[in-house]
Amino acid sequence: YTEICSGINETVSDGNLSLNIFPNPNNGTFTLIIGAKEKTGLVNIEIVNPSGQVIYTEQIEKVETTLEKQLDISTYSKGSYIARIKSNDNTLIKGFIVN
Repeated sequence: YTEICSGINETVSDGNLSLNIFPNPNNGTFTLIIGAKEKTGLVNIEIVNPSGQVIYTEQIEKVETTLEKQLDISTYSKGSYIARIKSNDNTLIKGFIVN
């Protein structure tokens, strides 16, 4: 089990998967870019609010090379959020700011 945290403008990676968020900071509308060096199985996407609650979750059947996912959480409060991507035994975590 691998858990990686990173700064605002960096891409996080576990070797096979990578995660980037842009723009960051944003107004609640942003794009998640999940990259895969090798085709994955099931990938879970979660967005966690500043209180630790999961406010968005989605299961993607597979990521073959790159998946761009547009999200809109602008109805939620401003603050620091976390995007958490789970695949097999790995988890990528990246923080982002909604202002």
